Amino acid sequence: MDTILLPKEAETVDFTIQSLFSNEAFPSFTEVATGLVSGELPLFDCEEYFSQAIVSYFFSGINELKNLFFYSLILAFFFLISGTKKQTPAVETGFFLTYLLMVAELVKVYIRSAEVVQKALEALLEFLNAFLPAYCTGLAVAAGGSCATAFYGVAFLAITIAGTVFGRIVLPLTGMYFLLSVFNRFFCEDLISRLAGVFCAAAKIEMKVCIAGVLGIGSLRGMLAPAVDGVRRSGLLRIAGAIPVVGDLFDGATQTVMAAGGLVKNAIGMAGAVFVFVICFIPALKIGISCALLRVGAALLQPVSDKRIGDCLELASKTHKMLFRILMYTMLLFLLLILLFAAFTGTGGKI
Repeated sequence: MDTILLPKEAETVDFTIQSLFSNEAFPSFTEVATGLVSGELPLFDCEEYFSQAIVSYFFSGINELKNLFFYSLILAFFFLISGTKKQTPAVETGFFLTYLLMVAELVKVYIRSAEVVQKALEALLEFLNAFLPAYCTGLAVAAGGSCATAFYGVAFLAITIAGTVFGRIVLPLTGMYFLLSVFNRFFCEDLISRLAGVFCAAAKIEMKVCIAGVLGIGSLRGMLAPAVDGVRRSGLLRIAGAIPVVGDLFDGATQTVMAAGGLVKNAIGMAGAVFVFVICFIPALKIGISCALLRVGAALLQPVSDKRIGDCLELASKTHKMLFRILMYTMLLFLLLILLFAAFTGTGGKI
């Protein structure tokens, strides 16, 4: 099917995709949307890219964490010496200095991972700002102006939440939880773990409340707006169908155009969902591999190292899991919004 069926705004989305994936083997937004309309999804070499990305991120994760694991092995050596008669003040000093180096390396690892999440959120918002006009145009043609207005309002709210709440509130809360938890390991007693837990709980609650609120508002508006447009369109079609001679012809042509508009609208929405998934999944894959490596390192060092070493590595793994959750929650938020409005508006605006 010809690309002329897509709205003019799709060219802006193509330009945005080209800037985001300039060196990747990804098709353009127009190619994906028209491929979905014709029944084919032109992902080109995406499967090969994802398999290569897993291997690449695995070895890059090992390379990023090599200093951390090196310090951990030195700490394990000091720990084993401390259990013998060779324990001296020099050994204790060496342990403490190496422990400080390991904590500093942990902070560097977290900062790099947080930057990956922040850049992914910025890339997603850049794509959505270009995608929103194209999808709303398709909604307006296929379902009606009320549906397009409803989706634009809810999507704008979701973009604000993803950029402000997730990027500027939840991400710093996660960082505060990590820093306080690591700092707590310097003390012999557990002094501020509950304070750190407050930041962790606040981050999780904010994400869940925001997602529930946006999806709740989207569901309510998604149920009401198609009904409003359906009443308006039904009245117009009945009036046009009552015209002698040309009424039936006009009614049939209108139904055909509405069905074609619904198909294009769903193709634009599904193409947007594909790129939302790709933009979030690639950095989430990197974060997930780092999380797994830190968890495995904590498990391997637990029998032969000080308890604080394993706790710090497990804490870093838990913090990476929260970063992974931020990306996944953001991805699910927009995927569910697109799918909700695609389902509520149906084909040609019919529920």
